[in-house]
Amino acid sequence: CVTGVQTCALPIFPFDSLRAVVSQLLWQYTPEVAVAVEAVKGELPPLTEPYLATCVRRGDKILEARYAGLDAYVQPLQALAGRFRHLFIAGDDLEAMQALAALLPQFDCVYLQPAFTAGYDNASFRQLAAAQRRAAMIRFFAQVDLLRDSAHFVATRTTNVSYIVSADRKSTRLNSSHTV
Repeated sequence: CVTGVQTCALPIFPFDSLRAVVSQLLWQYTPEVAVAVEAVKGELPPLTEPYLATCVRRGDKILEARYAGLDAYVQPLQALAGRFRHLFIAGDDLEAMQALAALLPQFDCVYLQPAFTAGYDNASFRQLAAAQRRAAMIRFFAQVDLLRDSAHFVATRTTNVSYIVSADRKSTRLNSSHTV
């Protein structure tokens, strides 16, 4: 701060910590949405211990970047197998999510049925009725919450979900991210 000739010292915060605080302040649900998100998360068995999470994006993402092959996820996830028993798999393509789970039998894999079973497509999403778009977004928010709450997150750098989840992570927390 500079006020006239006086100066005051500003505390220095690590960027990751400051970004995480801002992210957590901004990512707030209305009470109605919070209840709906918790109901969707309740479809899963309780994740009562630290868990690993990943997100497989398909759909119209191909217009922006090549899909990462499932094998690109397997190696970094397997490297963490000794530390975690549970793996939450988020995504927009049920077949890809199930295929990844099949490649990782050492984990107890869980996932929510995505709103778009064959990949999110923005043009198709915009054509849905308002109630269907809302339901799809609630499912998306539930996945993001579960990814954010994971002890370790593995994903590509090319998705908005990766940026949202990574923005929430403080570098000093146990929580960390790994990109494929």
